[in-house]
Amino acid sequence: MNPELALGGSPGRPVGSMAEFEIRPTAPLDVAASLAFLSRCRDESVDVVSGDTWRRLFVTEQGGVVAEARSAGSVDAPLVIVRTSTDEPRAAQAVLAAVRRVLNADADPAPWFEAAARVPVLRSLAAERRGIRPVGTPSAFEALVWAITGQHVALGVACVL
Repeated sequence: MNPELALGGSPGRPVGSMAEFEIRPTAPLDVAASLAFLSRCRDESVDVVSGDTWRRLFVTEQGGVVAEARSAGSVDAPLVIVRTSTDEPRAAQAVLAAVRRVLNADADPAPWFEAAARVPVLRSLAAERRGIRPVGTPSAFEALVWAITGQHVALGVACVL
């Protein structure tokens, strides 16, 4: 299913019952860098990134839910607006939790900066890449699939699968 179609045929035209949430991650967070990672393959069919917006179909216990996450803040005041294709509370909350995991929104970067400050090479890297965090996966299952496929298949082929 094309996530854009599930949200109304175009990025700005939602249909049906939807819910909208704000995620205010701990700062600093470079959401644009996270989205760049999610758009790692031009043939990617799961994570669809267009500009500052990421779309994805999530599987919940209540069924499939399309979500759209858009960066609306800055590195020092990160804000992510999440729209879901459902307003069913359990499904919407499950998707919101998955988006938080993928963006690593709740991680506290302070220990990293404290440790990096003591190592000259890391200090300069931390300054150059301020706000960058590891991007996660929505589920342990997906992490496992990526880990296994990454060992046996080239990234370009894996994205098409």
